[in-house]
Formats: sequence, C-alpha cells, structure tokens
Amino acid sequence: MGSAAELFAAYEATDYVIMSEPPCVAQVGVCDDRIDKLLRNHGATTGEVLTAWNPESQLCSLAENDAVQRRLEVKLEAMKVQYLDAEGRRRDGTCRAERSFCCLGLSLDTAFELARAFGQSAFLCFEIGKPPFIALTR
Repeated sequence: MGSAAELFAAYEATDYVIMSEPPCVAQVGVCDDRIDKLLRNHGATTGEVLTAWNPESQLCSLAENDAVQRRLEVKLEAMKVQYLDAEGRRRDGTCRAERSFCCLGLSLDTAFELARAFGQSAFLCFEIGKPPFIALTR
C-alpha cells in the first residue's frame, strides 16, 4: 500500500460486514441503527473490527493470512473477548475480502494493542449512536 492518505482512503472505501443474523454492514462515517441494535443485543456499547490479514500492509498469500488470522482468533478466545466473524470488503471489488472479527465491548486500548501486535495500521471502531471511524495505530 502507498501513502498514509491512500491507506486511509482504502479503509474508507471498505464495507465492514459483520456476520450476525441478519448480517450488518458498517461504513466509516455512516450511522446505522442495525449496528446499534447488534451492540445492544450483545450487551455492548462499543465494537471494533480487527483483522490480522496482510500485516504491515503487505499482501500475503491466503494460507499466510489464514494462519495469522487463526492466531488472532486464539488470542481473542484466550482473552475471553466476545466476537463475531466479519469481513472487510472493498466496495470497488479490487481486493480479496479480508477475514476479520467484530469484537464487542473490547476497550479501545486493548483493541490498539491487538492491532499493533498483529501489524495492523488501522481498524474500525463504532459506538452506539455514533458513526464508525477508523483508528490509526501508527
């Protein structure tokens, strides 16, 4: 990936699909009552979409991405974090969807620690009643 501005634009051009029933789509800057309802249904007021794919914004093979994503999942389970499967999907279809996890009720500090530990430049955050935003880790 290129500059920080290009990276940020890529995050903004992504749909964050949360595999709930029914699925919810979070978009940067767009309030959605379905996201608020999802959080409430899980007893949370906040959520973050985290991935371990393509650490340091370097494209990796599917096998490499799946392996590192599994390590993130093991970490979340060890921490007893409530999460749902999710995917980051570029709206223009230019990139493969990135497997992700929608963490519910995780503190922002812990989300930053996890994102940094897995080489991520940013992640999506949302809170009841507020539009989702991108948190930059660097």
